[in-house]
Amino acid sequence: MTISLDEAKALADSVIEKAKEQGLTVGVAVVNERAGTVLVVGMDGSRPFTPDTAHGKALGTVLWGMTGERLEGRGGNSVFDYVSRLYGDRVVYAKGSALLQRAGATVGAIGVSGGMPDVDEELARTAAAHFSPAGC
Repeated sequence: MTISLDEAKALADSVIEKAKEQGLTVGVAVVNERAGTVLVVGMDGSRPFTPDTAHGKALGTVLWGMTGERLEGRGGNSVFDYVSRLYGDRVVYAKGSALLQRAGATVGAIGVSGGMPDVDEELARTAAAHFSPAGC
């Protein structure tokens, strides 16, 4: 099982719609269950590093099977830093990500960056909660 590009687009669109309602410009990233990049996008006006940060959050979540909230502050731990180095120091341990699951199995993760940490986390969790095989 994995997540399709169409599903990733639907997830990103749902996050972007909510971000616009809140006056935010965010980056959104979706990775599959093996940490492969499916989609990375930044809204018009988002900072250049925002999509990459969202990608790093999604990586951390899928690699460790934990939300960004649970991963926050894990950097600085030798095992967590080692895993980040394995992935080119691109793993971000911060709020703003959620697992994507189907039939009890993890199929990927979504990361969001650009708002305050709690807002990024809520946007990611809301998108993940509405994830389904047919898209969002």
